[in-house]
Amino acid sequence: MVNKGGDLIGLVKDILFIKQNDLLVVEKGERKTLIPFTESICIGVDLGKREIVIDPSDGLLDLNEI
Repeated sequence: MVNKGGDLIGLVKDILFIKQNDLLVVEKGERKTLIPFTESICIGVDLGKREIVIDPSDGLLDLNEI
């Protein structure tokens, strides 16, 4: 997973299927973050590259750290 600037956010390790919206569990080192799997945040999915491009709102990557 990368941001729209191409910076590595982490690797998607799991998907949590919940009623409101699915959440991607993203790991980078020891850090795990939950990213909503919505069109407004996940702006591109390239299965060939195995890459998801996100445009997170300010603070999203810090708020959802688990």
